[in-house]
Amino acid sequence: MTIKDFVLFLGKSLGLFAIIRNTRLQGLRILCYHGIASSGTDESKFRRKIYANTETFARRLNWLARKKYNVLDLSQALELLEKKRLPRRAVVITFDEGFYSFYQTAFGLLREQLYPATVYVTSYYVAKQNPVFRLVVQYMLWKTTRTQFDLSEVDQHLSGEYVCRTEKERDDLAWEIFRFAETRLDEEQRVELARRLGQYLSVDYDQIVRRRFLHLMTPEQIREMHDAGVDIQLHTHRHQFPLKEERARREIIDNRTALAEVVDRPMVHLAYPSGLWSEAAFEWLKAIGVQSAATCEVGPNLPGTSRFSLRRFIDSENISQLEFEAELSGVADLLRSLRSKIKLWRGQPEETMADVRSQVT
Repeated sequence: MTIKDFVLFLGKSLGLFAIIRNTRLQGLRILCYHGIASSGTDESKFRRKIYANTETFARRLNWLARKKYNVLDLSQALELLEKKRLPRRAVVITFDEGFYSFYQTAFGLLREQLYPATVYVTSYYVAKQNPVFRLVVQYMLWKTTRTQFDLSEVDQHLSGEYVCRTEKERDDLAWEIFRFAETRLDEEQRVELARRLGQYLSVDYDQIVRRRFLHLMTPEQIREMHDAGVDIQLHTHRHQFPLKEERARREIIDNRTALAEVVDRPMVHLAYPSGLWSEAAFEWLKAIGVQSAATCEVGPNLPGTSRFSLRRFIDSENISQLEFEAELSGVADLLRSLRSKIKLWRGQPEETMADVRSQVT
């Protein structure tokens, strides 16, 4: 048990979680999920910061219900926050990307609790219906038992021998493949490259395709979710938010245009891909009809929080139930404030932004 776990365990045992939840909890909490892993599968072992197991997600929802949290629709929650009429224990549940597992698993669990949810959908792979290229490459490199690689055996334009025994070494190798594939190949050629890579690594690419766990929902599934009341919103077309305004605008416009074929409600809320954002974008986001934008920074959203830098808590299999309860009860806010004051007292610079690096493309 780490020091952090011990402090949280002690605090909960002494009733601190309940006291803060009942007396000090303020603002709107926004939860962020990505994929939900089915029982007996290995995606939550592959990327614990992206996937939560089905049992974990169900446990979170049951806890919210037992503790009588008010799970709200995003637009409704932001309106109430603006008017300072937000109910206590207000929560919004969001999903990024639009993975197939939302359709397959998450929606059913949410419906059991009658909880609304917002899905920020990135649309390129909705149209293509191939596994997300970066993820499938990373998954196969994680899955293989091979530790020595000669990429020229996969493609003649790739060269170099690699020894990969650590996660960092596998990531470095993956980026060599990304740089080549994303600058010189089209989508069809990338699919063929991934299939050859799977053969070289003795990982069944076609089985990955059949399982669909690295796929996004189809347009028809998005329409079905939309018709069932799920709030479909924006996450850019190619999962990127370029620094240049013109390119960033194009990402959002392409995203909205693609989703408009299956969504007939306004798409005015955005989740920044990879959590990367800049205040310089706020005005032009307003100009193209975006009303809110969500980051990956943690903490409560208060009436003074900019609607273009909404805070969210990224939940996954990497987060323990104790950490989840601390975050939703307001205990984590108290600990972060205390840590900040200690750093200030010691003359250390205060952290201004969470160091979040998304592993989804």
